[in-house]
Amino acid sequence: MALFALGTEEHPIRNVEGRRCQGNGATEYVLRVPRVKQGRAEARREQFKERLITPSIGKMLIDYASSVRTRFGDGDEFTIGPSQAPLFPQKKTTKKVRPGFQQHTSPKEIGNRVRSVFEALRVYSERTGEHIKITSKRLRHTVATSAAREGHGELIIAELLDHSDTQNVGIYVKATPEIIERIDRAVALRMAPLAHAFAGAVIISESAATRGDDTTSRIVDPRFDETMKPMGNCGRDGPCGFMGHLRIKPDEVLFPED
Repeated sequence: MALFALGTEEHPIRNVEGRRCQGNGATEYVLRVPRVKQGRAEARREQFKERLITPSIGKMLIDYASSVRTRFGDGDEFTIGPSQAPLFPQKKTTKKVRPGFQQHTSPKEIGNRVRSVFEALRVYSERTGEHIKITSKRLRHTVATSAAREGHGELIIAELLDHSDTQNVGIYVKATPEIIERIDRAVALRMAPLAHAFAGAVIISESAATRGDDTTSRIVDPRFDETMKPMGNCGRDGPCGFMGHLRIKPDEVLFPED
């Protein structure tokens, strides 16, 4: 239940369904989560969002669902049959039961169960050092921000949160330290060639240049010196066109070394 809470809320969890699909020799496990936010209160099981889940969790879920159906088939205290059994049955009988949701755990009870799991795990906040207060909003925020850190865009995050558009997911992709670091890495890959091209090096004299003994390596430009006095030397065999590395004499104008 705690795992299902990472991306849904109490209302969808209470109505969640699971099934196993087989085809081409492979087995896939699918979780059908009602789109509570997209439908009317009286029609919360009309629209579903299917989520693929990992085989390890899927097998556990199928086994658990089978045990629930067995309980509903053997017990006389249940008012619905095994085929309609909820994934998370209600432990206590309540007076107010909506039609079609007999034996379903209430959203409040779902929240209490999830919180009890985290209380037993004794999860502490790195910022405050206190026990983390778990809410469905916090868990959804964790899923969204984790997706943003991994580089997923607003469309993917909106899909994960079952939003119909991206107008409310911008907060999850704001400039967190992790995202800034990813931007730095991405920009560095693009800028590195340009940075290397103009990195340059300061030389004391022409003799210290890579091709200091080659007179053809001298760089001149009448725009800076009409006497065509060399400003430095090109470090490669070939035309640099003022687009390469820089070899700079301390008392001269900057010039590129290709």
